Amino acid sequence: MNNNPEEIHSQQIDNDDLFLIQEDEEVFSILIASTNKNSKHDELLGMVAYAKYSLQKHQYVSLYKRENRQLPSKEVLKAIITPFKDENSDALSSLKQSSEQFLKEYTQEYLENTKQEKIIQPLEKVIEKNTNFWVAVWAGIVGAFIYSVIIALVILIVTAAIPNNKFARIIKILLEDNTTEIKQPPQNP
Repeated sequence: MNNNPEEIHSQQIDNDDLFLIQEDEEVFSILIASTNKNSKHDELLGMVAYAKYSLQKHQYVSLYKRENRQLPSKEVLKAIITPFKDENSDALSSLKQSSEQFLKEYTQEYLENTKQEKIIQPLEKVIEKNTNFWVAVWAGIVGAFIYSVIIALVILIVTAAIPNNKFARIIKILLEDNTTEIKQPPQNP
């Protein structure tokens, strides 16, 4: 029999690790077994649920260690893990639901990003290929000319349709030929 304190502590750590490994294997097998093996989605859901379980356990152990300045005992860990080993427990149901929600949100975000990339990348290439400074300048000039022609046509149509309104009279005055000269009265010498 060995009375060396370091070896006893080492054996205790190994036993504790073995205990945790066995407990975690049970939870893992429940989470993976509860999924449909034919469905990649369900298998991934079980793995995400197990990852969330591991994260929760890690966070609990870290918090316990900070508050108590020591690691939790086997009994405390077993009390934490036990609810996850019951397939009908609220803890396991909640874990599965949060994992499913996580996967849905991730999938939606991934699809949105993929759609945007599929749409934006080809458009960017077309814009880069077809954008030229002088082409844009000429397009602006042509657009301004077409706009001016359209406005002139609207003005002429409105003036012809309603000849006696003020706007039509103003247009007629502007378009009339001012060839009549104003005669000045003769100056007396």
